[in-house]
Amino acid sequence: MIRLQRQLGVLPLPKHQPRWYTSLDVQQGISKIIQDWESTVASLTFSNGTPPEVWGTGLTTAEWRTQDVSNLHSLRLAAVRTFKLLTTNLHARKRKELSIRVSVHIASREENILVSDMHASIP
Repeated sequence: MIRLQRQLGVLPLPKHQPRWYTSLDVQQGISKIIQDWESTVASLTFSNGTPPEVWGTGLTTAEWRTQDVSNLHSLRLAAVRTFKLLTTNLHARKRKELSIRVSVHIASREENILVSDMHASIP
């Protein structure tokens, strides 16, 4: 996400990285960044599988690939919004997992919530 923000002009672009000038550059660049993002997430190991916050926050990888590349302003806004949502959700998850490890009572509460959600989803 940071690479995408740099290329779109939200954050400063390092001098050694080429700037995107044409719509084709933007389309190919987004595809390359999203492909790298997917590879990175696939290489990470999570105890219970990939958290839903990773792919279910902001634009999905398919939505990024199909964005209108002629409207750079909307791409910039989408990049900032997705990054904020992703960091907020992952930070909240990390804090929740830490509190579960620290407190038996919180772990019990979270387990009860999980069980009740499972029962509510069964018709």
